[in-house]
Amino acid sequence: MRMNTVKSTSALIVCAGMCVGALGLGAARLAARGQDKKAIATAAAAKLSGTWQLNEALSTAASTGLMLPKAPPPPPKKDAVGSASENHSIQTKPSSTGGGVSHNGPSDKDMAELNALIDEIRLKPEKVTIDATASTVTLTFPDSARKLKIDDKKKVKVGEQNLPAVAKWDGDVLVVSMNPVNSPETVLNERYQVTPDGNLMVWMTLQTSGVKRVYEKAK
Repeated sequence: MRMNTVKSTSALIVCAGMCVGALGLGAARLAARGQDKKAIATAAAAKLSGTWQLNEALSTAASTGLMLPKAPPPPPKKDAVGSASENHSIQTKPSSTGGGVSHNGPSDKDMAELNALIDEIRLKPEKVTIDATASTVTLTFPDSARKLKIDDKKKVKVGEQNLPAVAKWDGDVLVVSMNPVNSPETVLNERYQVTPDGNLMVWMTLQTSGVKRVYEKAK
């Protein structure tokens, strides 16, 4: 009986040791994976950093098919006595965004924010300066600058609007995403990557529209 107890205890000790070893190995692998990701981001940030000049010939224009929200319907017509027509009454209420009265459609502010994203994808800055590390990035354009911490959402200046934005690393690609305040599903994604030939490739997508910009290192 004592022999069996000793064997059981020994088996439990061995099993516990194996479990601890497995947990330690798993933690080590996760730590190594995290270090690998940071190393990749650090190397990519070093390549991205610098001033870049637009190569118009290699870049593409925004594709057609950009889907815009419908404009608000007009207010209901009034009959001779000044009341809204019974068949065309619309419930209106003040916009929660402070953009005027909403007729069950986007407010003026909503439209202004969307138009800012559309201009972002249509307009092509001649130069962009990037100052990046594994944890931060600053994008400087001729008329504005955006400083972001990786994985930390904050508002940045887009045209005349302040929009939520977040920067992330996808391998060696820097991804900056922006959206209107009240439309988080309408996202403009900008992907920054240095190609094997040493150029900066910027892919921009907004709904069904996309554009490719190619920049060369400024001399």
